[in-house]
Amino acid sequence: MPGAGDPDNRRPMKFTDLSEYEYQTLETFKKLTHIRRNNIEFIYGKTKIIEANYWTIIIERQYFDRYSYIIINQSPEESSIIISKNIINDINKFETHFNSEINELTENYQIILPPYSFEILTKLK
Repeated sequence: MPGAGDPDNRRPMKFTDLSEYEYQTLETFKKLTHIRRNNIEFIYGKTKIIEANYWTIIIERQYFDRYSYIIINQSPEESSIIISKNIINDINKFETHFNSEINELTENYQIILPPYSFEILTKLK
């Protein structure tokens, strides 16, 4: 949102007459809020960086026996991200929240993410 110095930096949130981009942002925010509220590992627990390089970040959240994964593509191009089956042994027990394509390979999983996007995998209940 536009703004300037104090007090113009506190404009109220806009909830009507949203542009397409603003609407998509609102829907993503709602989905993220729902994921956090319904998966205790995002409220409590530990964070472990599985992989981090210039374009990709894979994060594991864990609380007791609850695990979730956040996969981020910071690249301006589509990215094929590989996760070992040693990390996620059965991806079919996880739900994808942002409709990414996941392929099972011999020893790994391949997650295909569009440019500047992410996927969240949470354990099915």
